[in-house]
Amino acid sequence: MTESTLESAFDFTPDELRCNKSGVLSNRQRSRVQAYAAINRKGRKFAQIAFGLTAICFSLPPLFLQGPGFDQAFPFLAGFSAAIWSLFGAVAGVTYLKSRDLAQGKINEIEGSVSLWQKEVQRHSVSLGTAYFIKLGGRTYQLESPEQAKALKTGQSYRFYFVPNGRVPIILSVVSL
Repeated sequence: MTESTLESAFDFTPDELRCNKSGVLSNRQRSRVQAYAAINRKGRKFAQIAFGLTAICFSLPPLFLQGPGFDQAFPFLAGFSAAIWSLFGAVAGVTYLKSRDLAQGKINEIEGSVSLWQKEVQRHSVSLGTAYFIKLGGRTYQLESPEQAKALKTGQSYRFYFVPNGRVPIILSVVSL
């Protein structure tokens, strides 16, 4: 594929490619990454609030329970509450670490020969559309659009400049090697 086909499919300019090669986002790319980061923050906050409320629901009642046999059950209930809070802390920490590169707009690069495939996505026997994937460097990435998949060729080597965003990275620019 030609470089202009890649530029069109992945929506970048030659100037943006030069910026990405030097580890910098263009203004347009920075706006795009910030929009993804805002969505990520909202989702992360919602998950933390929901999980935090669940942790509170499971850990507060043991503090107020009274009755026969409670003295024997208290160590178990306290341990269970501690486990729930530890799990909450771990989930909050992992989500923070995974979103850090996105929030900072840190550009990563990976290169190699790609393997392409597509998969029909279904939920409860209802088709949700087709998802497009590439395998590169031992990892699987989902592409954002069918145009991106059409611009790439299985077996061809490419260098991708991207910002991590879970399974669907924000691909900033691509160069055919």
